Amino acid sequence: MGDNPDSGDTGWQPPANPAQPPWPSQSPPPGLPSSGPGYARPGGIVGEARGVQARSEQDLLTPQRQFTVLTFRVERFDRAGNRLPPVAVQMRGRTFEGAISEGDWVEVAVAGAPSDTLHVDRVRNLTTTAVVRAKGEERSLSFWVVVGVVVLIVVVIFVVAIMIITSIARGFPAVV
Repeated sequence: MGDNPDSGDTGWQPPANPAQPPWPSQSPPPGLPSSGPGYARPGGIVGEARGVQARSEQDLLTPQRQFTVLTFRVERFDRAGNRLPPVAVQMRGRTFEGAISEGDWVEVAVAGAPSDTLHVDRVRNLTTTAVVRAKGEERSLSFWVVVGVVVLIVVVIFVVAIMIITSIARGFPAVV
């Protein structure tokens, strides 16, 4: 079944041009250099946004405070049409300026080689020519509580150490 090409079976067929990757699903926006469907620019990667998802998260200590987390991957190919590893991207903010939709061409600035998940606060949407920005990503209350506790512990250790040193210098037993 499916082995005889003349049998009229319409099962899976190889692509007409196997050298041509099945990606991208749409043409790059006008004005992009003709260096392949997805490629690395100096300081950034360019490709199609895939698996675009948004979710809400609440701060553990202040539940009334919500953040939106936008995640997607950038699908890209080299100049020869060979698929490169996709790059996962995450943006967090209280609000967003601009939007990214499934299949949009995007440029994400990266410092060094892309690896793991890129955490960024802005992405250039080449399809819409807009810059998408995550706004209001201030440090959460839980972050500042942790910083305050660490500072308090350091101060207490410092004060106790000074008390021990001064009481030993005076010849008195340490008061702890």
